Amino acid sequence: MRKKGKPNPDQRYFYLVVSLCVASGDSNYTVIAHASERIIVRASNPGQFENDMELSWQRGQLADSIYHAGRVGINTDRPDEALVVHGNMKVTGHIVQPSDARAKTNIEEVDTKEQLKNVANMRIVRYQYLPEFAKHIGLGEESSTSTGIIAQEVQTLIPDAVQGAGDILLPNGQHIENFLVVNKERIFMENVGAVKELCKVTDNLETRIDELEKVNKKLSKIKRIDSLKSTSSGSTVTSHMSTLNSSKRTSRHPYQYKHTAVKKICTEDDHLCTNHFLQGIIVILILIMAICLAAMASLYVLEYRNRHV
Repeated sequence: MRKKGKPNPDQRYFYLVVSLCVASGDSNYTVIAHASERIIVRASNPGQFENDMELSWQRGQLADSIYHAGRVGINTDRPDEALVVHGNMKVTGHIVQPSDARAKTNIEEVDTKEQLKNVANMRIVRYQYLPEFAKHIGLGEESSTSTGIIAQEVQTLIPDAVQGAGDILLPNGQHIENFLVVNKERIFMENVGAVKELCKVTDNLETRIDELEKVNKKLSKIKRIDSLKSTSSGSTVTSHMSTLNSSKRTSRHPYQYKHTAVKKICTEDDHLCTNHFLQGIIVILILIMAICLAAMASLYVLEYRNRHV
C-alpha cells in the first residue's frame, strides 16, 4: 500500500505460518514448515495495531521458552525495570549473575578497611511499611513488618548502593518524590570485604599471641636459671660462713677442731670411710672386749685360789 505514491512506513503485515512438528519426550522436532507472503492489514489507521504487536508474547528460540520485547510488570502497570514484581516472590533455584573476568575491565581491589568501617557504621533496624505503601506494592499485613536498613543512611556510607526509582503516588493520594531503593547485592559484597578484613586482624592477633608465648617461655627459662644461680650462690655463701664460724670455734676449742679435721679427712678420703674399714674396727673392738673378759676371769680365779690356800 502506498501513501502519496510512496511506501507507507506505518503499514503493518501479517504472516501465516504453518508447521508440522513431532514430539519426542520433552523435545519437539519440526518436520516441515511453511510461511505465507505478507498479508497487508486493511484498516483506516494501521497504527492501531501497534500496541497489540508490542504486547504480544512469542515462542523463544529455545524449547519451552517465551519471548517478550519490553518491560514486564506484575501487580503494577508502571514497570521501570525489565521485571518489576509487587509482592512476594518464591525462587527454588539460584539467582546467577555474569562474573567472568574476560567480560570485565578496569579491575581494581577495594580497601577492606574502609568496608569494615562502613559495615560497622551501618544501622540495622526493624520497621513496618505504611499501610498505603504496603497495599501499593502488593504486601499484606503479615509481610509489612521486616528487618533491614534505611536507604538515606546507606547513601551517606555507600552512595553507589542506593538509587532513585522515580516518584510514587500512593492510593490515598500521598506523593513520594524520588523514591529510593537499595542494591542489597552491593551491600552483601561490602560485608564480604569486612569479613576479609576481620580475618586479617585475627591472623595478626594469632601471630602476636604465638610470639608472646615464645617470649614468655624464654623468660620462664631465664628465671629458672637465675633462681638456680641464686640458690647456688647462697649455698656457697652459707658454706663460707660455716667455715669461718668453725675456724672461730676451733680457736676456742682445740678438741672440736681436731674432730672437724677428722671429719674433713673422712669426707675427702672416701676409701678410709668404707664399709670394710668400719667392719675391721668393730672386729678389733670385739677382740679387745674378749681379751678383757679373759683377763677378768683369770684374775677372778687367782683371787679365789688365794683365799682358799
